[in-house]
Amino acid sequence: TYRGVKQKIIPVSIELELSQTSNADSEYMKTNLTTDTRKEFARKLEDTVIRDSLYLLPKLSMEDLQNRVGIPKHNLSEVLNNELHMNFYEYINRLRIQSFQDRIRKGEHKQFTILSIALDSGFSSKASFNRTFKTFTGSTPSEFVRSVDSAN
Repeated sequence: TYRGVKQKIIPVSIELELSQTSNADSEYMKTNLTTDTRKEFARKLEDTVIRDSLYLLPKLSMEDLQNRVGIPKHNLSEVLNNELHMNFYEYINRLRIQSFQDRIRKGEHKQFTILSIALDSGFSSKASFNRTFKTFTGSTPSEFVRSVDSAN
């Protein structure tokens, strides 16, 4: 048999050193991108994602997006963070929520379930859709549908 030894817990204080630069740009200080290039990459990103409806792909990854847009991964991350002020998941999910809301406003929920519209908008599960919707809008999908219905 194995027997353990009970030891006293010794409190240890750890001091965390905070970085002097809390700026979002600090991560990209060594970049070769000019502000104009970042803005052009942002336009290229938005054009490609919207034109090709890439946000509707449930398994879209940063690597997929990089390959489709033709911007190196580090530069793509920089553009998302510093030009669009959001990360990859926030950017894609914002577009998915907008797609869902547009379809509800068009009355598609009278033909299809909320879940099927969510899945067609690029979400991969009911749980991720509900969580993301609540985070972005402050209301549940059902509350949104009711508000649209009462406005019509």
